[in-house]
Amino acid sequence: MQLIIFDLDGTLIDSKYDLANALKITALSLNYPYISANEIPALLGDGAGILVAKAFGL
Repeated sequence: MQLIIFDLDGTLIDSKYDLANALKITALSLNYPYISANEIPALLGDGAGILVAKAFGL
């Protein structure tokens, strides 16, 4: 049997550092200021589109 597990809310692993790194790389490539990993938890819970909008002030 094969199994794929999706952990989209951080239950199994703390992914805020991965999200922060992805947002940082994106921000740097677009010449936007980036946010720290400590700011990520406040942005979570509304989906990826809202996360990106909040992170970049859109």
